[in-house]
Amino acid sequence: MIAKQIRQLMSWHAATRAPLSRPLYTFCRRYVMAWSNAETDIDINGERWLVETLAKRAPKKDSVFLDVGANVGDWSRLVLDHAPDARLVAFEPVPPVREQLTANVAGKGAEILPYALSNEAGTVEINYTPGNSHFSSIETIGKDLEMAGQVVEVQRRTGADICAELGVTHIRFLKVDTEGHDLKVIEGFQSLLASGGIDVIQFEYNYMSIYSRTFLRDFFIALTPQMRIGRLLRDRIEYFAYAPALDNFIQANFIAVRADLAEGELAFLSRR
Repeated sequence: MIAKQIRQLMSWHAATRAPLSRPLYTFCRRYVMAWSNAETDIDINGERWLVETLAKRAPKKDSVFLDVGANVGDWSRLVLDHAPDARLVAFEPVPPVREQLTANVAGKGAEILPYALSNEAGTVEINYTPGNSHFSSIETIGKDLEMAGQVVEVQRRTGADICAELGVTHIRFLKVDTEGHDLKVIEGFQSLLASGGIDVIQFEYNYMSIYSRTFLRDFFIALTPQMRIGRLLRDRIEYFAYAPALDNFIQANFIAVRADLAEGELAFLSRR
């Protein structure tokens, strides 16, 4: 009874735009964003914690890390600093951004490739935003955006083909940040996924997924039950089953861990 009365009061207060309803809404929305860990700073959103923890508690010499959509190399440098024995391959298709990436990881042994990874090969146009290269995307070509972009033609390859050329049969960590194109990138690794050849995948899900018409549900269909999926928090992975309410397009990094590892060797990743 009390719960019903509270719901009725909340409904009245919000729907009538009663005094203080706007600041209350703003506060609640900001809390929801914080709950979703919508932070993009790798030093505090859990990305640094995840790489450091993997390197420290489950190190594997000569393991392979792939940075797809490497941009200027913040994540690549994180791997190179904490997993110096690993093989890092970074992908950045936009020439001026790739130049910055190359300069930022110079002398650290990274392999830098000029391809946009996807689920098929060929040339493709990418919308490069010089004002903020983090928003460059294949999915926003022809879309009306607030930030001006430049169309750049790049080469598109599949992850499976690249791995075959590089002699890579097992990936320790596949990080994908391609502004709405993440699912297509993951689909390009299908043969490795089928063989259990990828331990951990990090992908981004946010409003850019609207442009590619990709739901979080699609990632669950593609990756489960072979992998467990959870939200990356600041100090752990929070696993859960899919529910439609999760498809809210709020910025978040999600982690998929091979199911046997999530329950075994890498079980510590979901604990405090």
